[in-house]
Amino acid sequence: VEVSWDAGAVYQNYRVGELHFTVSQSRAEGSNLKYEAMMRQGTPVEINGFQAVLEESGPEPGDNVSPANVSVYWRQGDWFFSVTGGLPVPEIKKIASSLD
Repeated sequence: VEVSWDAGAVYQNYRVGELHFTVSQSRAEGSNLKYEAMMRQGTPVEINGFQAVLEESGPEPGDNVSPANVSVYWRQGDWFFSVTGGLPVPEIKKIASSLD
């Protein structure tokens, strides 16, 4: 696990071989505009009873090197969370749901 702090957000980076994901947490007050824009995109999902959005991005056509990326973003009280990584959607949602 690698932990970093940048501009009011904490990032926890996990990697095992080719598998990786990042958990971030920041105060919601500084993330409102970004959060509202993200909630208008992606697929609505629920994480621990909170409205969240799921985004999937794949490599560009012809790019056989870059992995697909899955992200889920949500606000929980005064906190903004995200889980992003090169894992299948069910695994990203399971990780997000474990942050209670």
